Formats: sequence, C-alpha cells, structure tokens
Amino acid sequence: MAALKPYQPTAPVTSQSESVITVIWDAPYDGGSAITSYQVTFRASDGTTFSPLTQYCDGTQSSVLSTRKCQIPSVAFTATPFNLPWGSSIYAKVTAINI
Repeated sequence: MAALKPYQPTAPVTSQSESVITVIWDAPYDGGSAITSYQVTFRASDGTTFSPLTQYCDGTQSSVLSTRKCQIPSVAFTATPFNLPWGSSIYAKVTAINI
C-alpha cells in the first residue's frame, strides 16, 4: 500500500522569551510513512505572504524533526521579508512531509 500525504499539523504555538521566539507543534498522522521533514514558514507584515527562516528553523534537521521546535531571534522578524514592527504577533504555518 502506498503512503498517503501526512495530515496537516495542528496550528503551531509561538511564544516569546526575552529576545527569542519559540515555535512548537504536534506531529500529525504520518500517512503510513515516517515524516521526513517539516516546512515551517512565517507570515510577513503584508498579512498574506509566508516565508521560511531555514537558518533558524530547518525542518530537515534531525533536532527540529524530533523535537518539533524552533527557536528564532526576534530581530529576524523585523528584517526583510517579514518587516514586522516590534511587538507584533508571530504567525507560523507547518507542513509535514513524508516520502
């Protein structure tokens, strides 16, 4: 039997501690084949565009894959492509990927 696409993870939770944003999510049903990576993207100030921050949250790295957690410096969200003002909410989307 061929594997199916994994389910969409539930909405990730973001929190801030000092100058770090932490993103966590639960593993979804894997579709019958182990999840091999996660694609994590964040919403820009335009409210519609989502972009990755792979230098801080690379869903192909084993540590991110196993813990389903990323920690990102807050300042990364004030720069392009996000351009968020200080104090803005951080919105993330996570997609699970299997074979």
